[in-house]
Amino acid sequence: MDYSQLTVISFAVALIALLLVVVSLLRLKSQARLVARELAQSESRFKQLKLELTQALNQREEDHARSVALAKHIQDLQLAQTQLENQLREAKQQDPSMRLYQRAADLVKQGASLEEVMQACDLPRAEAELMMSLHRQP
Repeated sequence: MDYSQLTVISFAVALIALLLVVVSLLRLKSQARLVARELAQSESRFKQLKLELTQALNQREEDHARSVALAKHIQDLQLAQTQLENQLREAKQQDPSMRLYQRAADLVKQGASLEEVMQACDLPRAEAELMMSLHRQP
């Protein structure tokens, strides 16, 4: 082999090597663009998820605040109901006529007869019958 053939072969090998380097660089550039696009999509999705998480946390805090306020309101209502029940009980005990009717109701609940209710509470027959119909256990 002479010098000119070696030069041509060397030039061909160098050209092939250069083409391989160019093809490799083009592939790398394409893959880099693909990775960059996927990274941008991932960042966008991350931002969206972060926003959704923030909204969910805010909603949870609002729900908790409403629950606390509602629990306080229920507690206040229960206290008011207890106070009203106590006031009603006291009012019944202070009114003499209410005491008779309360006693008649208790007697009916205990199973007393119509005559027993009339005599014990000094009630007319119609009122005693009314008490029997209202408070008799089914």
